[in-house]
This record gives sequence, C-alpha cells and structure tokens, in this order.
Amino acid sequence: MRRLAVCGANSSPGDPLVGLDTTFLSDVLRQDETAVALLGELADSKERHVTTALNAAELFNGAASSRHGERMFKQIQELLEGIVVLPFDRDASTIFGELTRKLTRHGSALPFLDLMIVASLLAHGETRVVTRNVRDFEKVTGMVVLSY
Repeated sequence: MRRLAVCGANSSPGDPLVGLDTTFLSDVLRQDETAVALLGELADSKERHVTTALNAAELFNGAASSRHGERMFKQIQELLEGIVVLPFDRDASTIFGELTRKLTRHGSALPFLDLMIVASLLAHGETRVVTRNVRDFEKVTGMVVLSY
C-alpha cells in the first residue's frame, strides 16, 4: 500500500487541501486499482491530504466487525499515519447545525455521519472531497465532489 505524505509530496501547510472520504480510503485498503492509482496521483501532488476523525472511526468500525479485524486495524493505522486527521470540533458543530437547518428546509437532509464529515471538512477550510458517495456530498452547496 502506498502511503500518502502528511502534506503531499512537496506541499506546505498553505497548499490546497483535499478531503479523503471513507469510501475512497476503504477502496485503497481493498487495493482497488482505480483508488490506488488516484492515491498515487494525490501523493505526488502539491495538495495536503486530509480525512476526518469520523472517517477514521468508520474504518475502524468496519474492521471491528470483520473476521480479519486485527490485520485490518494494522492496515488502517498504517494508512492513517500518512494523512492529517481533522477533528470534529466546536466550529464543525456550528457548521453541522447550520447545514442541518439549511438542508432540512430544502428537503434534502444528509445521513447524520456524512453531514458531520462535511461539517468537519468545511470547518477546516476544505471544500473538496474524494468519494464514491457523490449523491450525498453534492447536496452541500460549495462542496466539490471528486469521484473515481
């Protein structure tokens, strides 16, 4: 498995960010060819690669219910060593509430955890996410969804 550099190959903290969703990280762990190729492209870019504590929790939750859980835990830990993991903090909580209100008014609520992930990314200035879960993430105005 190719490990992402903490801030991309040659990036610095001011460079653009790209959020990595659970679907993408899961596909990398499963050695999906398309996801692994994209991981290589991202690792060579000037972009900082981030995920959220919520995405990490989803990965570990999946491993906990697997008969290969111990091996999966180690693989997840190795993958996350090379990625900045953003917290769900007070700012994310505020954005979560605002998004909930806005999306509910428009009749397009998101699953609770996906909305928390989006809020966490937005709270840290990230407006792009790599995911196969396009349908939910594209409901958030200003969120750019990169699919593969």
